[in-house]
Amino acid sequence: MHSETIATLLSNTPPFHALDDASIRTLSKKETKRYDKKEPLYLPSSPCDYLDVVLEGSVAIRYIEKSGESILIEAFESPTLLSANCLFSRKATHDMLVETLSETIVLHIPKETLLRHMQSHTEFLQEMMRFISERTGYLTRTIARLTAKTIRERILGFLAERYEKEKQRTISLPISKTALAEQLHTHRSSLTRELMKMRDEGLLEFTRDAITLKERGLQALRHAGH
Repeated sequence: MHSETIATLLSNTPPFHALDDASIRTLSKKETKRYDKKEPLYLPSSPCDYLDVVLEGSVAIRYIEKSGESILIEAFESPTLLSANCLFSRKATHDMLVETLSETIVLHIPKETLLRHMQSHTEFLQEMMRFISERTGYLTRTIARLTAKTIRERILGFLAERYEKEKQRTISLPISKTALAEQLHTHRSSLTRELMKMRDEGLLEFTRDAITLKERGLQALRHAGH
């Protein structure tokens, strides 16, 4: 990927939009790497030395239990940031498995380079802190969603997160229904059945790639405390 294309992507991706053009150009020339589908980016306990920007493609974050079973925590489409939460921790290692869902291009920004830009650009520092704070809050809500007792509660939790992010009633699905079912700790057939019930109750409409919330669906989100 050409550095000018990378610079354009960075300038439109929070928190990098807070940097000046010269800084963006500098960062855009750092190492980029292309990963194949289903290729691990990080393994649990691997060093966390870079802030990684997914420029193209999609990735999944999985928690590996002691039994070896993996739990899909979240899937992200480009552009997005990875590793911000562990980069400045005392331990500085990855806690989860991160793997690609498609062919993916990642920009690797060394921690030292990132720190220099944070020190010289106060607004960028504030935006990075905001991103890390929001990401931590998101993970807390994800844990709450995963521990919800019913499928409907998990669906509503997922929709609330996406609605808060996209700010529109039609919520795009970055992953397949099978992967979404895995993320919600249920079977695809159970997920489809519950979505059909919610559709019949006038809460939403859904297609293969999106879910559209109706007014009753928005009310259900508010009633559930999301």
